[in-house]
Amino acid sequence: MPARRSPMPQVYLLDAPHATQRRRIPLPGANPSPPEVNADRPTEWLLLACVMLLSLMALTFWGKNQAARAEIETWQNQSREMAALAEQWTVEARDQQREQATQNALIVNLSQRLRQTGQMNNALAASLENWIAGHENLRAQSQESLREWSVHSAELTESLRVTETLRDTERRDHEAQVQAVSTTLESTQQQLFEATDVVRRQESILSSARSDLSAAESRIHCLESELSSARSALSSAECENSRLRAEISCLQSRISSLESETHSRH
Repeated sequence: MPARRSPMPQVYLLDAPHATQRRRIPLPGANPSPPEVNADRPTEWLLLACVMLLSLMALTFWGKNQAARAEIETWQNQSREMAALAEQWTVEARDQQREQATQNALIVNLSQRLRQTGQMNNALAASLENWIAGHENLRAQSQESLREWSVHSAELTESLRVTETLRDTERRDHEAQVQAVSTTLESTQQQLFEATDVVRRQESILSSARSDLSAAESRIHCLESELSSARSALSSAECENSRLRAEISCLQSRISSLESETHSRH
């Protein structure tokens, strides 16, 4: 048996949409049917399609809203973590600045100590030059006195040889003179020995001053090495501080960009 064809849907036009009495006009090619049976079918289908479309749009908007909220919460959590990390780096940068200030104070203290040591070294060098000049003067005076006493001793010896040929009375007088000269010579030799002791003492003082000068120079070298190490530590701390500042500025720019994106999405 041939299959039965389903009847075509009944479609009508409203001749006056705003009229008080509306009548339906069937389209050409449509099967006429009683108006009371298919009058509200297109309106119901249209309403159902609108409801389904609105439901689909509402579900789509709700899903997009949930995804956007989840993404915004994720960005907010990331921004909080970035802010905490930036705060931690700021605290580390402050600690680095405090350490840098401490190292600067240490460098200033070492510089002051180096200046004081230099002043002490200059004073010690001046005193050493004074000691050397005094020692040279005393040595020159001692040598001059030795020459004078040698000449005087030679003269006295020559006079003693001459007086031996004189008379006995003159010899006695000369013997007395020789005794006096001998006494003077002994006193002169005693003075010469004392001057020699003074020269030796001055030489010992000069050697001790030279040892003190060498110790001061070694101390200056130690202070200079400490100053160079402190300067190297200061330069490394400044490099680390600049690196931290660059990272903090990068993080702040990224946080501001994330906040601007969050505000634009809101």
